[in-house]
Amino acid sequence: MDDQQLDALHKIRVILRYSLTDAGHAKVTRAVEPSLDDPMTFSANMRFWREQLPQMWLQLIDEGAADGSIVTQYPREASQLLALLLNYWLLPHFYPASKAECRHRVQCLATMMEAIGVPLFDDELVELMVNSAIVACESDK
Repeated sequence: MDDQQLDALHKIRVILRYSLTDAGHAKVTRAVEPSLDDPMTFSANMRFWREQLPQMWLQLIDEGAADGSIVTQYPREASQLLALLLNYWLLPHFYPASKAECRHRVQCLATMMEAIGVPLFDDELVELMVNSAIVACESDK
């Protein structure tokens, strides 16, 4: 489907799905994770997640407000939550989790986003996040 035919909500879902299924992205993410233990690298990533990444999400959320696919009173906050929680809270490097715990965490994020009017996570996306090479939750024992 052409991007011009997608509303902003679906564009964000496409971006998330791509980031979770692209083998190259997964490989890079897994390769750089150990460097996040370095305080300088971690600090640089936190600055990016705080300053630049939310602006990218905000553009799409604002587009969704304009096209009617996203109805929220919290566009800036939603963009900040996405930037921080997707890149920090969901990574087992920082918060190790079993698959069940990971699923619960992703469902929690989905609930938060839906509660503020940004319903990004359908069941398929939740499962994709739980089972992706990026999130890489531990198998349940």
